[in-house]
Amino acid sequence: MKTFTATPEEFASGQAALKAHDLLKNRKPRGPRLPRKPVPRGAQQDRQIGTITPEDFGAGRPFWGHRAYQHRTGPVPTLKPLPETIVDELLEADADADFVSPADMADYVAGSPDYLIQKQPPEIAAVLEYAPFEFQQAFLNKREARWERDSYDAEWWPVYDDDDDGYWYKIAYYSDYGTSEGKIEQEIYQFDGDGNRDYEGSAEVGTPAWREMLEQYAYHKWVEANIDYSVWVAKTGDDPLHFFNVRSTEPREHAWLVGFVPEAERAKFWMAREVGGGEVGRPAVENPAVLPPEVRDYINIDANGINQDASWPEIVAMAQGGGADAPTIKQTRQGMTYAEFKVDLRSSVPVNDYAKQLKAEARKSVKRERSAARSALRAHRKMPHYVV
Repeated sequence: MKTFTATPEEFASGQAALKAHDLLKNRKPRGPRLPRKPVPRGAQQDRQIGTITPEDFGAGRPFWGHRAYQHRTGPVPTLKPLPETIVDELLEADADADFVSPADMADYVAGSPDYLIQKQPPEIAAVLEYAPFEFQQAFLNKREARWERDSYDAEWWPVYDDDDDGYWYKIAYYSDYGTSEGKIEQEIYQFDGDGNRDYEGSAEVGTPAWREMLEQYAYHKWVEANIDYSVWVAKTGDDPLHFFNVRSTEPREHAWLVGFVPEAERAKFWMAREVGGGEVGRPAVENPAVLPPEVRDYINIDANGINQDASWPEIVAMAQGGGADAPTIKQTRQGMTYAEFKVDLRSSVPVNDYAKQLKAEARKSVKRERSAARSALRAHRKMPHYVV
């Protein structure tokens, strides 16, 4: 039996129970618990960084602003890292400086391109956010510059032409930008599936004319155009723009045995029969005109059934040489000699219920797109969003 001694003070403070626990676990007695350090509350918990030394920059600690403890529940300023360009320029400007004052740093940040762009009207800032650096600099310095974007990331719009018999075609829109005198001009272009490009119009970003021009390219209108196309596909079972991922054909593998007989020095088609696929007793084809086109093209015979690739002596030599594609020389019961080729083909055949599958997929798409159109319209009223 293990025993221990404890003073009245240890019983009062709870140390006696800890000793008993440690004794049972064969542990060393714990030391007295240290009192918890009080954490300051209110404004005292924030510490403003007044100076930043070059050593701070070199050690990767270029922070500015305020520091907040985690127990604070309300919104507080947070530490923000300075942009690397600011850090590099500060170090290059005076590497021997003891510190950088918060006032000097604030002036530098206020003159940075990122800060100046954020101070622009929201519509202009949204364009400059994704613009190249050279275009941003030209805008801030009121110089002339152009930003020509890649047109191949545009979304296709289905368009119906009701002239004559009516047909569908697809077009897409994209934008280029130009800047001068501190203004940005947005130019809209249209291109089709053949690569033809047409100019649609232009307007100064942020003006009422610009908003009116872009309204016809709103995202919800692009969704509505796709709904019109999906409804048409659901009715007709045809997808001329190939917007739906429904296969109209499926691969088919089949093999044929093709026989040639000698005619003078030439090799003439005798008959052919499809083999494999789990079917037996298939009739032989003796008329080359009724052969499937892929078989007739593969054996390369003319209208009279004469092989255009090899003569009869060449076919016999191929059979004697052997190989995977070599023919076999055989004889019928009546003693007629012929050469037999095995032809393995892979072709595409139409899917029987393609139209039915396409209509079902189009109806599903209509339901999804109508829901998306309502959501897009509500979002557009709050914050306009355009496809260009």
